[in-house]
Formats: sequence, structure tokens, C-alpha cells
Amino acid sequence: MNIWFQMVKRSCLLCRKHMDERLLCCTTTKSHHTVVLLSSLVLFNVIDLEEARRCYATCVRMRQRFCNVHYIEAAKFITSEMTYLGIGFASYVDEPRGVVVSYVNEKDIPLHVVDSVQTNAMKLDVELIISKRRICEFLNYCLARFKADEIRAPVCADSADSNQKTVGSPIKTEDHSGDVKPPATEFGTSGPPQVIEAKGDLSAVELYADSEAISPSIKAENDISDVKPPAFPSGTSSAPEMIEVKVDNSVKECVDSTLESQEETNSALLKKVFAVSGERLLTLFRFCPECGTEISRKRSAVLSEEGPSPVVHFVCKNCQGKQSWYGM
Repeated sequence: MNIWFQMVKRSCLLCRKHMDERLLCCTTTKSHHTVVLLSSLVLFNVIDLEEARRCYATCVRMRQRFCNVHYIEAAKFITSEMTYLGIGFASYVDEPRGVVVSYVNEKDIPLHVVDSVQTNAMKLDVELIISKRRICEFLNYCLARFKADEIRAPVCADSADSNQKTVGSPIKTEDHSGDVKPPATEFGTSGPPQVIEAKGDLSAVELYADSEAISPSIKAENDISDVKPPAFPSGTSSAPEMIEVKVDNSVKECVDSTLESQEETNSALLKKVFAVSGERLLTLFRFCPECGTEISRKRSAVLSEEGPSPVVHFVCKNCQGKQSWYGM
């Protein structure tokens, strides 16, 4: 007997393109994933704040769909900032299937990313609180649904010019002293996974409908413990990709250096005038000093001077209009 499956097409709320519904991610009326998605797209200059507000207002009324492309774009914003700081993906080998599972630790999410996403989230809803855990859950969800190479940000030349350490291979070896490997889930397993932190996300509900770990509640999360994703099958029919694990000690050194505590700045230095080259000064203007929105490459910062003071002119999409920063 021949069985025919009819492809169902749905439209994306953001780009309004019609496509196979398997290429779309469904939201819930209460989902931190949706907030992180929209905030990251604003920071990545994919959409403006008004469009994000329109989408969010629609999502809180009823379930909506966004195409996979937007999730990948939002995830790339986060991974690009991690790569800029020399932080890559963590990984472990799923022995039963013989594959490498990539994930991120909560401690690896840069603080300035959390602040920027939170700032935009409050513009969507003043009661929203986005923590490191929420961003980590969103990124691990994307790593489970898509291939790691689709999310991994390329190493840009800007980070090398500004003497920032970059990573040759974003995969870092497992640190057995602190991290605990996430549990692996076999294909075809009837039971729900034991560790799922993607609360309120419909896509996780679709994959594991019986899991009690999925909750639609939204509340502030102050716990900063690491959240590791289970090695469950991705949303596609293919198994997770095979990745060669290589030891890269430079990655561990970079991550450890970012976790070290810093001493307070000497108050006398705050009044001191330093000589800084114009090229080095411009490398600091990757984000708006006021709201944290990433400054588009198409609207790059321009350096000028007024008397002894350096002046940087730039255009911020959130602040609406030309902005000026004065050094003195």
C-alpha cells in the first residue's frame, strides 16, 4: 500500500515567507526563547525595535512560527561575541552513538551580551528578566536543532587587528574538574529526557511532549549554575554531525582569563588623560555606548576632532539618529 504525505506549508511571522512547516519553529505565548530571539535580532540589525515589538505583541496573544533562518541569525549574534572573546563551544562524546555533542556553559555567556539582550527585552516588556541561563538555554536549543557549523561564527579580522585572542577551533575539550556531561538520549527512546531546561518553549514540547521538566512559567532566574543540554535528536531527520575533537589549550586559557576577578580602577587614573591612537579608539565602538546595540558595519563609526577632544560619530538604530561621543 502506498502512503502519500502531503507537505503542509506555513508562513513565518517575521519575513512572511511560506515554507514547509518542518522548517519553522513554533512559539508559545510565554517563552523566553522568543524574547531572546527578537532581542538578538534587533542587536544584530536584522530587524528594528518596532518590528520586534509587533512580533512580540502577536506572540503573547497566540502561538506563532519563525523560520529556522532567524533562529540561526540570533544564535550567531551570541556566538560571534563569544568568539571575539576567545570562547568556543564545549563538547563531549556521546558513546552509544559515537558522535560529538556541542553545547555551551552558562558561565561562557559574555556579561555584555546579557546586558544588551536584557535592555532590549525590557523595551518589549518592562517585566521581562533575561538571565544568563535563559540565553544559555536558547543557544543550546539551537545547537540541538541545527548543525554547529551553521551557528558557529567565523573568526573576523577585526578581532585580530585589535589584538584580541581568537580561537582556531571553537570546540574546547571537556574540563573534568567542573563540568558534568549532559545525559545522552537514544533515538527512538519512549521515555522523556531527564534534563530539560528549555521552559516554556513549544519546540521542546513538540520533541518531548511527556516531559514534566518543560514549564510555561516565566520568572526571574538568579541561579547561575551551568545548564547542560541532553543529546537528543535534532529537528531534522539527520543525526548530529560528527566533529573531530582536538585539544586546544589556548581556548581553556582564554576562558579562564575571562573568569578572573578584576581589581577596582585607581581613582587617580580616572582623571588622567591617555594618548590613544585613533585606530584603537574606533575598535571600541562595536556597540552603542548608550543602549548596547551593535553598530552596523554599513554605518561604521567616524572619528573626528574638536580642539583637543576626539569625537566619534555613529548611527544607532535604537537611539534613532546620528550620535556623537566626546572623549573630553
